[in-house]
Amino acid sequence: MRTPDESGDGDARLTEREIPVALADFAKVKIRLVLAVSAFVLAAAAQWGGGDLYERLDATLVDRLAELKGMPTEGVSAGDALSGASDPIVYIDANFYYDRSHHARIIDNLAAVKIRSQIVDFVFEEHLGDENDRRMTAAVRAARRVYLGMVFGSLEPPVNGVWGSARGDAADPEDWAASVVSSSDDVFVGRHPRMTASHLAKAAAGIGFLNLPADADGILRGLPLFVRHRGAFYPSLSLLAACDYLGVLPADIEVDPEKQIILKGAKTAPGAPGRDIVIPVDRRGRMLVNFNDIPTRTAHYSYREIFRAAEDPGVRARLERDLAGKIAVIAENVAAEVKVRPAGGQKRLTTGAVHAAVIRNILSETFLRTLSPGVGIGAAAVLAIGIFGLSLICSSTGLILGTLVLSGLYLGTGAIAFTMFLTLPPFSAPLFTAGLTCVFILAAIAAERAMHFARTEQARHRAEHELDIGRRIQAGFFPTILPEVGGWEIAAHFHAARHVSGDFYDAFCFEDPRYMGVVIADVCDKGVGAALYMAIFRSLVRILSRASGVDCGAARGPENFDPSRVLAKTIRSVNEYIAVTHEKDAMFATLFFGILDTETGELFYINGGHEPPLIVSGLGIKARLAPTGAAVGAFREASFTVLRVRIGPGETLLAYTDGVTEACNPAGRLFTRERLVRRAGAFCAAPRHLIDEIRMEIESFTSADGLRDDVTLLALGRQPSASAD
Repeated sequence: MRTPDESGDGDARLTEREIPVALADFAKVKIRLVLAVSAFVLAAAAQWGGGDLYERLDATLVDRLAELKGMPTEGVSAGDALSGASDPIVYIDANFYYDRSHHARIIDNLAAVKIRSQIVDFVFEEHLGDENDRRMTAAVRAARRVYLGMVFGSLEPPVNGVWGSARGDAADPEDWAASVVSSSDDVFVGRHPRMTASHLAKAAAGIGFLNLPADADGILRGLPLFVRHRGAFYPSLSLLAACDYLGVLPADIEVDPEKQIILKGAKTAPGAPGRDIVIPVDRRGRMLVNFNDIPTRTAHYSYREIFRAAEDPGVRARLERDLAGKIAVIAENVAAEVKVRPAGGQKRLTTGAVHAAVIRNILSETFLRTLSPGVGIGAAAVLAIGIFGLSLICSSTGLILGTLVLSGLYLGTGAIAFTMFLTLPPFSAPLFTAGLTCVFILAAIAAERAMHFARTEQARHRAEHELDIGRRIQAGFFPTILPEVGGWEIAAHFHAARHVSGDFYDAFCFEDPRYMGVVIADVCDKGVGAALYMAIFRSLVRILSRASGVDCGAARGPENFDPSRVLAKTIRSVNEYIAVTHEKDAMFATLFFGILDTETGELFYINGGHEPPLIVSGLGIKARLAPTGAAVGAFREASFTVLRVRIGPGETLLAYTDGVTEACNPAGRLFTRERLVRRAGAFCAAPRHLIDEIRMEIESFTSADGLRDDVTLLALGRQPSASAD
């Protein structure tokens, strides 16, 4: 018989120590999953409640993609490739201020050169009743395929979802006999129409509106192909022209607002069987215009040239050769241009060019298609799940980077869908979901860390008690009484920011009392380890320097004491001991060690990577004692140079550690070396007063925020009454 441990069941069981960890991990997963779902729900609610904002953001992004897509086809549009014909549209640069007899002649001449259809991009609103008016009416009727325009005073959504016309609406054009599948509260409502004169309207093949409503930012991205007025739908002039070219009658048009318009039985090429063309429209009945389908060179003909066709057989023959079977867009070439979605370097087009672009899109079926909101919700769900998965395997930084990568991949996929397939996926809603999910989960991670921190605080308080004991022991390493030498004053200040410290200072006299040693140092790192090494450095410097001093003076007498040799031998010995014996710990200290000749004021010193001490005089900063070597203990073969400087009467040596310059106030600003230099230079006083002034300045600067690093100050001043040698 096997024991439970031998059977394998025991291996699958969690130990008592592992169970709380497993439960905590499961709780983290559950919380993050709930937050990811919450972010998705909020983003979805924002999509339904603030769809207009998402649409504007998406439109702006697609503008940038369209600008990068490239130049349109040179000379021939995509629709021409279907039929094998040249560009089916020509521009007639009109002069609206001709009288109607001239317009009649233009229409007659275009009909004579076998133009397929004519669309007029301005409104003949008045009924003049003169001979010229009658001649134009006859020309329109004779040409048979002339489409005239009308303009609504405004296009706007219905008020409170109720259809109707504003008071003062006039004119009542014939209803458009298209089949309407359903109604929509978002489709544009036309108000205050300006109609073509009734006799011209009856003579024309059709009347369509010319309005080009821009988006809120003033850019035209889509054209409504129909609007609602007095309970009926009215077509745009562009749609009428395209239907005429494709041989689609109004009765063969099926309108499904918010979804599509179907042109049934369209003949896309001569002799080809009819087939259905499905035009996608958005919730307002707009067809998004693919302005990249505009040829870079389209034939333009002036009114003057068309006018001459009746007089000059050669001109007429050439025009017939060039224009037969095409759609003539008659528009004023001086008309105000419309800001459009960038395409091939074009950001503004004339109104006639916009109508022509719509016609080309329909003929070539190069439609921009938008995906349904459900696709955006699905993409948002996928991104939210992906970010949730990343949160389980990545750190906070990895989660942020992963979110950026996933968002970038989605953007790249959307860009490919637009540039290659003319499909506009929803960008803003999924990306907003991704960002919100990331923020929510990051907040959860921060909360988890805060809870972990709270659990460790109790342990930290227990450790602090032990550290307080260490602080009291460490305090015994600092000199309790500083040397007193005639003509000189020495003062020091030490404040540990946290428990034990790595800073220390020392001051002592050699056997020859003429010479005094001063030391200030900052051991790397903080905490107990730094405090232990502080004791080692302090002891080594004092013991080895005194021993070196005895060695240097024993052979030739104390009067031959050599400060330079003592400094070099002491620091070299300390450096070698730390670098070799404690190499694995990689500990070192920035250290300033100076030996002062109290009679001459000469200070011999080595600065091992420490903050430059200052010599302060009544005129400001006299000198800065820059480093003369690397940090002590950092490199075994490090070299150190001994320099010397003279401290004159009334001058003070001020040494400090980086805890002074890096003292931080509640706003996060540092005390800085420059501020210390300015303060020391402006306050020349006895060492004790100088240190007290700087200490109070630091305490005032840090305020309630307290010190974040140990602060150590050492000042050695020569009294003004002392005489120079």
